[in-house]
Amino acid sequence: MTKAAKTYRVKSAVIDNNRLISPAAITVKNGTIIEISNSAPTGEEFIDLGDVTLLPGLVNAHCHLELTELGPLKEKKFVPWIKELISKKSGLSPLNLKRGIFSGMGSLKKSGVTTIFDHVSFDSCFEAFHEAPLKIVYNQLTQTKTAQSHPFFLSPHAIHTVHPDTLKLAFQEKGPFSIHLCESQAEKEYFQNKGDFLEIVSGHKQAHNSPSAIRYIDDNKLRYKNTLTVHANYVSEEDIAIIKKNNSCVVHCPGSFHYFGHANFPLNEYRKNNIPIALGTDSICSNTELNMITEIGLFLKNHPELTFYEILPMLTTNAAECIGMNDIGKIALGYKADFVTVADCEGDVENILSDFKLEVSLDHNPIINTFVSTDDHQL
Repeated sequence: MTKAAKTYRVKSAVIDNNRLISPAAITVKNGTIIEISNSAPTGEEFIDLGDVTLLPGLVNAHCHLELTELGPLKEKKFVPWIKELISKKSGLSPLNLKRGIFSGMGSLKKSGVTTIFDHVSFDSCFEAFHEAPLKIVYNQLTQTKTAQSHPFFLSPHAIHTVHPDTLKLAFQEKGPFSIHLCESQAEKEYFQNKGDFLEIVSGHKQAHNSPSAIRYIDDNKLRYKNTLTVHANYVSEEDIAIIKKNNSCVVHCPGSFHYFGHANFPLNEYRKNNIPIALGTDSICSNTELNMITEIGLFLKNHPELTFYEILPMLTTNAAECIGMNDIGKIALGYKADFVTVADCEGDVENILSDFKLEVSLDHNPIINTFVSTDDHQL
């Protein structure tokens, strides 16, 4: 059923992620922005949101909602952490998983998130996603599509945890794609020195004969275009060149990065190569909370040189556009009406960064885009 148009009035709004208009009136119909004006609406009914600044809803470009019930883990070193995670996750009941997924969604929405790109395992509680008041795009194996009520595609969890034959199958899939690459020093040593990283974690060892996970993709001519490259903390110049030529977006998770004490994130190298960056929370198991505002604070602490308009696409459009979602992350004509409000910035958007307090979501339900991970130990 077609809904009547609604007009929202605010003191100011960030339009097209590149300019501020004041006052601002945004007209929405069926969840889509159909008109934007910098004149206060008169002679018609409108919803006055007060003296606030309107921003697009935030995109959490990487998360594992199914792990929320576990909370932060004790281990801080990568390999022991994985072992602890696998052990504790095996004890989660479907009820625990469902409760955690709903809890994670709620926490993220409170911090301004209206779109979540989520990785789940094959043994997750899919019922929770079916029941959630969200618009969902799932991904799983081709052969299971007919048995599901949603389209599914496969995203491997990581190169080093997946059998080479499974990788070939996964990379043949078409659609949104997300994969963990070059995340840790332990992974780097596995590829460079053939260490016992995988054997320690899963009890066996698959050979991946390349200098890095990204090089493995390139060496084996696997499809990698327009992929979300999650983490990419430990990369070479050649890795960066491969990311660039494949139009990939790097997803950085500041909280997880800090949790593990990783080395310097190569932001400047990515920016020099015009590689888009997006931000995510990762799971609560390698973080202190599921809160995008906290992630923004950690990121800006390490990169205070960034301006508001430089960081905004990292929080909104970069990840979405990479995987073909071109109607979220902006207050612009034809885009979904995913909004958040902040205290009035008094005409200086840089003030928003110093006091990022969000109130969420006006007109359009959040979106969860779910990548179902596969690997040899179902991480």
